[in-house]
Amino acid sequence: MRTDALLKAVFFATHSPPALEQFLSLTSRKVDAIIRMTTPTLKTISTSVRPARVTVLLDSTDEDWMENALRVIEHYSTAWGGSHNIIIPTDGNRIEEQFWNILDSYDPDFLGYYYKTGADKKLNHPEAYQQDFEDFRQRLMSQYPDIGENRLRDDFDKLMAQKEVSRPLPEELQVELRNRIAPFHIEERVYEVGISLNSQAQYPLAPLLKILPNCSHASNLALHWQDYGDTHKLWLSSITGRATPEYQRELNGVRVTPKPIAHDIYESLRFLVNNGVVGPINIDVATPYDLTKLKLSLYRPTKSRGYRNHVIVIVGDTISDFCLYYSLSRLRPHVTWLPVGWLKSQANSQTDEESLFDIYSSTLQSLDFRGGAHPKYIFTSQSLDEAQLNNVIQELNDCHTFSVSSIKDNSSTEFNLSKLLEAPLRLYEADNVDRQSSMMIREGAYIDVFNTPKPKNFTSIDPREHRWITDVNVVDYKLPRHHALGNWVVRYRTVYTDTVRVGRTGISYLCPHSMYFGGDIDTTTIRPTIFIPTALQIFEKISELVKHQFRTSDKGYYAQESINKLGDLSTMGSILRDDDFRGVLVKYLCQKKPGPGVHDEGALLNDNRRYLNLPAISKIAGDDSRSQKIIELLIQKRILYRGYIFKCKLCRGADWFSVEETSVLSHMNPPENRQVV
Repeated sequence: MRTDALLKAVFFATHSPPALEQFLSLTSRKVDAIIRMTTPTLKTISTSVRPARVTVLLDSTDEDWMENALRVIEHYSTAWGGSHNIIIPTDGNRIEEQFWNILDSYDPDFLGYYYKTGADKKLNHPEAYQQDFEDFRQRLMSQYPDIGENRLRDDFDKLMAQKEVSRPLPEELQVELRNRIAPFHIEERVYEVGISLNSQAQYPLAPLLKILPNCSHASNLALHWQDYGDTHKLWLSSITGRATPEYQRELNGVRVTPKPIAHDIYESLRFLVNNGVVGPINIDVATPYDLTKLKLSLYRPTKSRGYRNHVIVIVGDTISDFCLYYSLSRLRPHVTWLPVGWLKSQANSQTDEESLFDIYSSTLQSLDFRGGAHPKYIFTSQSLDEAQLNNVIQELNDCHTFSVSSIKDNSSTEFNLSKLLEAPLRLYEADNVDRQSSMMIREGAYIDVFNTPKPKNFTSIDPREHRWITDVNVVDYKLPRHHALGNWVVRYRTVYTDTVRVGRTGISYLCPHSMYFGGDIDTTTIRPTIFIPTALQIFEKISELVKHQFRTSDKGYYAQESINKLGDLSTMGSILRDDDFRGVLVKYLCQKKPGPGVHDEGALLNDNRRYLNLPAISKIAGDDSRSQKIIELLIQKRILYRGYIFKCKLCRGADWFSVEETSVLSHMNPPENRQVV
């Protein structure tokens, strides 16, 4: 028997055991990239429906960052799914690597930026704003003495509300965001969500006010309005959301009545440390963030078992500490903030009551998990070093020396959070996630008129306002995240890079449509063509962007044709990982001639090729039965061929002949030269 020329070339062309071992190690790795399907194969396609994932960039150099964060939370509170969006700090030129890791894990669809205007100054610094108005009034009054005070005030407010004072992000950072995260974008501009004071969700997001009338919901809006300082207000809002007075009035118009809820500072702190989970749940009362999660559920990946009983404590009072807490709490459970400076500043030495720091410590130690397991604590910070973190842990531990469990003994510090980000929580519409169907698919082919799923938990869907993201995944096939692949794989006459992307979680596109021309949800929802490119086509597409020519190498052809022989890459990998199969194939590389009388090592002929017989294969596989199975499979795949080795009595040359060739040879030679087999 001999190997087929194509597969033999893969192993034989290297002529070196190290190169062979390198090839074998590559094929045995976990296949998590592109599985090649060379013939139509029955594959499973899964679809999911979810709200858009949004990340807003916040200026970390702005002294009013807390107020800016509140404005972002107010905006998030008006969007379907807005409670699961995140906030990332930037100095306007760069993003810290820790937050790049969060962006990579979160995989946002849209990026936004908080635009400050003169109206923010009026809210945050009224005295300075009044001085600006006085300067403006004096200049105008000198030119127009008859203008009225009220009109002057109105004109000034309108002028300041339109005046942007935020610095735009540089082009270099926008390009880096596009290249690394591949969000929806237009050319090199990644902004799609602009947020400013009193702004509410609009296209491309789904306004909550337009969705509420189409589903059941709580009739009361919980308003935690107690004010114990800016830090407390921000921390509380990060959990409950925040509704402006104007938004409260609009909610009242769709039968959601504001209901103030009061807590003293100690009750409120326990509420914060527990992330809002305190006491029985009243389904008729919802916070602003609860409303944004209507008909949505958080789904945890099956591989997220690690760190399940860990509480992540983010220590520090800076914008980076808050954003790390806020964003990480959207990606995994049991994340809490420890603004240590604010807690210590609230201590009241004139009373016998416990300090807030003591309350925080006792609440942290009382956290419980299912099964009664006591948590482990991971402390991290963007502003404190390890020594400072250990001091905080010691202070928390010392607050309750008679506690059953010790915080210090169950704590560790960690600054590399990559393991905590490996399996993030995902927000999808309830019972409308990973819905599977099967169809025959071949790489390089198209799925025409793809049936886009719709939200299923609403009495009706407004085609003008109710927008969602459809995720499409082919099981055992994964496209790389790249900004240029979106509208290449999802094709429709109105689909561009601002409404389709290939991200970490697969193919995603905005629904029902980027434009509305009339009609109901069924006529409006796009049904695109989905292209399933081969690995070669993907490399060619990406190479075009950088003006590089792409050509498959000889070894690439050998490998691809070998995969074609075996069916697909996963089949080839399973065969090569099997010691017996691999041993048989590797034996064909052996250049050592068998000694006299040795019949279980095959034969090495003058063509420097190894030919194996049944005893040789049985020696590798261990027994004849196993050998026969290996032989039959490799013959079925046309890797091995049956044949004979003949030695000519005239020229004394020996060669291998297939079974088919043997009958032909017997008729070609004249009778006097025929040899008996």
